[in-house]
Amino acid sequence: VGSAAAVARPREAARCGGRGPAPGEEEVGRPMGSEGDGEKKKGLIARAVAWAQEKAVKLGQAALLAYLLIDIAVYAVLGLIVRSAFRAMRGHEPWEDPKEFLVAAAATWAGNNATRPLRLAGAAALAPGVQWAMGLLQQRWGLGRLFAALALLAGY
Repeated sequence: VGSAAAVARPREAARCGGRGPAPGEEEVGRPMGSEGDGEKKKGLIARAVAWAQEKAVKLGQAALLAYLLIDIAVYAVLGLIVRSAFRAMRGHEPWEDPKEFLVAAAATWAGNNATRPLRLAGAAALAPGVQWAMGLLQQRWGLGRLFAALALLAGY
């Protein structure tokens, strides 16, 4: 029962099984810090970013277009809300004074940033419908993908 041989066998099995080196052991032939397993060496944030990028590529242009449509609607509604609140509080329109206009624009921007998670979720939910509408425009009108997307934006 040689202890060195008993310790070496699990390491050999780990190497032969294709799983890479045993814990605490560096893989032979690779420089330290090189990508071995890829996913195991990435941190949580890097894996989350990779997952989000994969989803964005999968949803593609339809998700981007859905996000733009939602963003336009949110900016329009928030602009009206901020303008109405500003007019009710100050008694005049925000664009009458450049400083007050900047305050109103900053309030609209802050409100839009607060709704970003909802807009992203809405875009992911609407992406299949936007994809369908773009396909319908491409099929019926013979438009290219870019022009179908522009037609949806213009029709919105």
